[in-house]
Amino acid sequence: MPQSAHSARIICPYFLRFSRDDNPRSPAGGTAIICEGLVPGSETASCFHGRAMLSRWVCGVCESHGYGRECPLARAVGGKYEAMRNWQ
Repeated sequence: MPQSAHSARIICPYFLRFSRDDNPRSPAGGTAIICEGLVPGSETASCFHGRAMLSRWVCGVCESHGYGRECPLARAVGGKYEAMRNWQ
């Protein structure tokens, strides 16, 4: 079950979850998103200066089909899989 309405709309395959905080009024957690990391088995947190910045990023990048162009982390993680395919 998605953590929030944003989670349900995110199409980036590298997104894992929103960070959590102790504020019960915070619908999507804190001000960070947790995505797949560059190292196998790792996670990377992208921390934003406020919920508005987080929301703009998620709506404009994570929920769009342009995530691979717009997000430097998605490009890097995608490159990790490209390198793995080249080794096989």
